[in-house]
Amino acid sequence: MKLTAALLYAGIVASLWYAAVNVIVPLQDASYDWQSQTVSELSAIDAPTRELWAWLCAPYGFLMGAFGWGVLRMRSRALAWAGWILIASAVVGAFWPPMHQREVLAAGGGTATDMLHIAFTIFWGMASFAVMILAAVDAKRATFCIFTAAMAVATIFFGVLTGTQSPDMQKNLPTPTIGIYERIGMGAYMFWIIVFAATLLTRHRRTS
Repeated sequence: MKLTAALLYAGIVASLWYAAVNVIVPLQDASYDWQSQTVSELSAIDAPTRELWAWLCAPYGFLMGAFGWGVLRMRSRALAWAGWILIASAVVGAFWPPMHQREVLAAGGGTATDMLHIAFTIFWGMASFAVMILAAVDAKRATFCIFTAAMAVATIFFGVLTGTQSPDMQKNLPTPTIGIYERIGMGAYMFWIIVFAATLLTRHRRTS
């Protein structure tokens, strides 16, 4: 039972770790503006922060995979599916293709890796929402369902706002708030993961 608790705590640590990485890495490049640039640009091909980002994000993938295993051990059909999806997302995330820098995209230098980057992003988004839905179905508690719906709406809303500026990014035009929108949307999901993990930990203590 201690193993299950440790695995569930990994979800909390993973979200906090990812937030910390998003603070640390941008500080290593004076030319990077977190408000007007996307997170993906930190790991873009030939970006000065690419290698550091890859090293620091590796623990995040491992922790989220561990969290998925913990969710899988909660003896619930809905959570079993959620756990497998979290594990699959962690594995897929380890092979996430990088995008090119916006200057290269504007000059027509985009390649298949940029299309794959978008495809992986769509997969991650769909997987994340699937996990949220399965967790809400399993919980059957109005408060958690309402919270999950609110975080899902926030993620979608700010994701759409991010998407409205994506064409300008590919044309190397100003995108003054794309980084803010994207981080709020991602932050909503990370916050949900923390609450989800804490909820499962409470249930685990009651049943063990």
